[in-house]
Amino acid sequence: RALHHERGRRAIDRWLLRVPVIGTLRFAGASARVARTLATLMRSGVPIRRAVIYAAAASGDAEVGWRTTMALEAVQHGRSLATALAAAQAVTPLVIRMARAGESSGHLADMLDHAGHLEHERSDRLMRTTVRFLEPALILTFAGIVGFVAAALLQAVYSVRPT
Repeated sequence: RALHHERGRRAIDRWLLRVPVIGTLRFAGASARVARTLATLMRSGVPIRRAVIYAAAASGDAEVGWRTTMALEAVQHGRSLATALAAAQAVTPLVIRMARAGESSGHLADMLDHAGHLEHERSDRLMRTTVRFLEPALILTFAGIVGFVAAALLQAVYSVRPT
């Protein structure tokens, strides 16, 4: 039921961002989507206000989207995009550093696109590493369950005594 309301989705996504491995994966993926969406829209000539709103919606995470929208308010008050994103903790530090470099060099869209690409690769790499560690744990868990069921069945068979 909480997923149907924006506040509930934000609360759940905020909690998920705090979970050690899952949070890192979600934050990197959402940051990559925000950066790439911003880059694409800025290259297309979309005004920064609209681009940030669309990037927030494209993040795929209600909390990251809300933080990105909060950064927009700071941008509208004259702060730079990188400073606003950093203050709102909307994206990863890598995206913020690349945005700062892009703003100072005049190649913001290119740097955001590159940051999005790097964050996407990082999240993929982290996902593969997590799955590699998770596979043996799952195999051992299922082996334990099968062993427990087998032991229970054998105990039941051997405990049946004809009288």
